[in-house]
Amino acid sequence: MPTKMKTLALSAAARARAARGQNTFETALLADAEPVRVLTMPIVREGRVVEIVQVGMPLRRARATLDRYRDTLTVLIPLGVGLAAVGGALIAQVALRPLDRMTRTARRISAEDLSQRVERPRTGDELDRLAETMNDMLAHLEQAFAQSRRFAADAAHELRTPLAALRGSIEVALRGERSPEEYRRVLASGLEEVERLIRLSEDLLLLSRSMAGPEPTRAVVDLEPLLLEVFDVGARLGQAAGVTVRIEGATPATARGDVTALRRALVNLVENAVKYTPRGGKVELSLTATGGSAEVAVADTGIGVEPADAERIFEPFVRLDAARSRDTGGAGLGLAIARSIVVAHGGTLSVESRPGSGSRFTIRLPLLPA
Repeated sequence: MPTKMKTLALSAAARARAARGQNTFETALLADAEPVRVLTMPIVREGRVVEIVQVGMPLRRARATLDRYRDTLTVLIPLGVGLAAVGGALIAQVALRPLDRMTRTARRISAEDLSQRVERPRTGDELDRLAETMNDMLAHLEQAFAQSRRFAADAAHELRTPLAALRGSIEVALRGERSPEEYRRVLASGLEEVERLIRLSEDLLLLSRSMAGPEPTRAVVDLEPLLLEVFDVGARLGQAAGVTVRIEGATPATARGDVTALRRALVNLVENAVKYTPRGGKVELSLTATGGSAEVAVADTGIGVEPADAERIFEPFVRLDAARSRDTGGAGLGLAIARSIVVAHGGTLSVESRPGSGSRFTIRLPLLPA
């Protein structure tokens, strides 16, 4: 307190609380309008208030301290915000530098060169996982583009062969005068090549459609009658080739799908089995329902397949050396079409084979409850 004593006013509220023996904190103004924080405290003896003590402290020091604190904050807050913004920008630039490199690398990648890969920061965080995801996606794209280019090149080659044969026979026929019988032979040969082209184009169209996925509308397919229809086709093919075709067993089963496409897949398997089975051999068809799947199997006693080629035979235009040596013809699309149809129906097509002992192709489709 200053050396000069100043009188503190006792307010009515403080007087009333003091009469009840309670302390009071309040802010009062002195005669010179100086604010003072006042404590009014009663002195109680024998249950009676005998005296009232008041203690006051000027607020000018506290207010001066608050004013200095306000001035300090006025300067430090903008400065702190500015430093935080600059520091945040620098930290973000350093943290996003790997992402910037990944972006530049991704921009350089095109359909002509998919071999490049983005650099992994190896930080173990989200950027590292993003780089792994992008590299996996690029690997799948590179594989898809390679398959597409190989498919286009193989298709062009298969189309060029009958066209070249057709052109050659026509050119030979036009070099000189021919008899009607010779012209008839040329036209018959040309018709065979045209039919081969038509079959190849139809196979290519079917393969592209089946690889695109299942059709939006599906019906319930009873597989037992379908197997009998395919058996009739296989029996006629086997009779011409000297191969016995029979049904080993058939259990009633239903699946959901396109009956025409499934018939084509089964016919392709039976044709393939008859084609690569020597005269006197046999082909057996079977239908079973087990484990929530309908299994249609086509087993033969043909030339078989090497284990290393078990998956290659399902690729388009793949014909193994053993198949080529038999001069069976075809473009190598039958098994590719069959697998793409089965996969589009949510199923699988697998093969078990041993060279010289035959093969067993198995179609597994999701089984519908009875």
